[in-house]
Amino acid sequence: MGGVSAPNGRHVTRRPDLFIVGAGTAGTTALYEYLLGHPQVYMSPIKEPDYFCPDVVPDSDFSYGTKLDKYLALFTPTGRHRRVGEASTSYLRSSQAPALIREFEPEARIVIMLRNPIDRMHSMHSQRVALGLEPIGDLEAALDSEAAGFPYLERARVADHVSRWLDTFGTDRVHVIIFDDFAADTEAVFRKVLEFLEVDPNLGPRSFEPRNTSYRQRAAARTLFTSRAAQWAAHGVLPRLIGDNATQRLSRSVRHSRICRRPNRVAPMRAGLRRRLAHELSADDGRLSTLLQRDLRALWFGRPALGAKSAREE
Repeated sequence: MGGVSAPNGRHVTRRPDLFIVGAGTAGTTALYEYLLGHPQVYMSPIKEPDYFCPDVVPDSDFSYGTKLDKYLALFTPTGRHRRVGEASTSYLRSSQAPALIREFEPEARIVIMLRNPIDRMHSMHSQRVALGLEPIGDLEAALDSEAAGFPYLERARVADHVSRWLDTFGTDRVHVIIFDDFAADTEAVFRKVLEFLEVDPNLGPRSFEPRNTSYRQRAAARTLFTSRAAQWAAHGVLPRLIGDNATQRLSRSVRHSRICRRPNRVAPMRAGLRRRLAHELSADDGRLSTLLQRDLRALWFGRPALGAKSAREE
């Protein structure tokens, strides 16, 4: 794992070798934040740099191919960190990201988190409504006008994406987490992640409380973060005092605090819509079941996948 040293010999940056690549709304924020607290793992202060997916996020702040130094500056671990990583959910659906990351770091470890696609779709829609990105408050109505809106169904289909990562890195370097398992026994699943990363599996967080549940930003927080004083502090004073990465971590901590966010109550999905979506997503989840040798159609839809093999230990 290469690095860049300052003239005084102090280690400044290191190339990341851990990538949480998605999927969005499947627990990646929780996993990222649990890893932030592990003394042998260094995670980028910006959760989603989106560096390796120019086909999906062409206007990333880090821009693949032109801003490598800026990207690497996110990674300033100490000698005690055995893994250095980041989490960008856009990587999962990028056709370029697997090959670009493999070229960048052939020995990288890849973590994929998957969730019932219907629940993911429901969560994506609710999140977009709460953030003011989706004008149609009813998911079924939003789906029926999908041609002019957000591609919820397309985002819910992930079998081809998972296959691409497995083909590029192999099963020994790709660790797949099913959200149902993560929610049922977070501590045990997190321990398996640490074992996969070859760091101390006994050093978990003090609490496995849920992270990044559905929320709405408080009006006062929007005013605070757009104020001239806040911009001056975030882009002028704080970086000079504590450094760019520490400023990013502090900003993220404040933005994700209860001071700035309040829970967003999400109405349950209608049974008829759930049946419709289970039918439309059945083929993709059957293929995913075969890829992962686990019957996800039975787990998520209550319908066994024909020919699916039994589950294997992750």
